[in-house]
Amino acid sequence: MTTINGRDMVLLIDAIDRSDECTTCTFGYGTRQTFADMRGTRPKLANLTVLQELDATSLYRMAIGTDTTPVAGVIKPLGNAAPSATAPHFEFNIQPVGISGDTFMGGEAAEDASEGLTVDLAWIITDWTEVTAP
Repeated sequence: MTTINGRDMVLLIDAIDRSDECTTCTFGYGTRQTFADMRGTRPKLANLTVLQELDATSLYRMAIGTDTTPVAGVIKPLGNAAPSATAPHFEFNIQPVGISGDTFMGGEAAEDASEGLTVDLAWIITDWTEVTAP
């Protein structure tokens, strides 16, 4: 049995490893409108919680920017470098469509300066493909 855990997963978006920016990552169906959606053939939505990171290439900057052009993504559920039949990767395109929650910037005070503030994203997924060989 191969179990996905909360430690090994790696998320690449726009060819950048987002492991240090992303505190929560789930892929879901979003609003189900068609018969194919109801059968759950592929995820349509990435629900992410990301740090409010001001680096120019961060997910947060993508979220508060105006460019909604889809970018490539890869999820490696087991964190393995190369995909295989027992440890696949999943490739997709993701459309940065802003911030989904009420918080644009800011959050709760904390004594620990290393505790970053976060925002929630719900970005649209297209072209979901399972990859089992490099």
